[in-house]
Amino acid sequence: MGIRRYRLSLAVVVVALLFTGPAQANLLSNSGFQTGDLTDWTTYTTPNGTIGTPLVEVFDTTGLGPSRSAQFVVGQVLSVGALQRGGGIFQNVFMLADDNLTIWVNVASVGTSVSGNADGGVVSLMLDGSTISMHDFGNVAQDAIERVTLSLTLAVSAGSHEIRVQMVREFPTNDGTPRLYLDNIRALTDAQLLTGPEPLPLLAVLALGLWGAQRRLR
Repeated sequence: MGIRRYRLSLAVVVVALLFTGPAQANLLSNSGFQTGDLTDWTTYTTPNGTIGTPLVEVFDTTGLGPSRSAQFVVGQVLSVGALQRGGGIFQNVFMLADDNLTIWVNVASVGTSVSGNADGGVVSLMLDGSTISMHDFGNVAQDAIERVTLSLTLAVSAGSHEIRVQMVREFPTNDGTPRLYLDNIRALTDAQLLTGPEPLPLLAVLALGLWGAQRRLR
């Protein structure tokens, strides 16, 4: 039980680093859509899928305050039953050496002022075509905001890799379709986490998390 609590504490520390780590310590370009558009990202759609006309606007995707986020309206083009359709964005990154890679994205599903919706979207974080983290928003109420962070740390080999965020829904889009927002799509190696431009604050946060874990184990 003590070991599990220790691991949970470190996980909380890592989540904190996702929001406080230096922006330049990232394999992905334009990860927070700071250019005001989807520069460096490639959009795609599934068969009979749409992501609407993506745009970048200021929105509180994380729940920690507004920032530039990419907005999508996702679903089927033509109604063909309960088939999940949509699309997403992807970008290739290059690993200089074998290392652990931590990947994450902040996502929000927002109900419109028109109505609630039975499908707020299924969002998947993918590496090289395989889903590594996924969330189903399910029903989203009118004017509601549902938020989630998708993340995973895994061993990745040196070379080129594709990082993709996919968003799908079971229904065609209309005025009541929830808006999906993405922000802070980050990909950091262990080497970047420990030797980034701000290593001392990073190590201080790690030490604080370890101290808290040790106190709970007593």
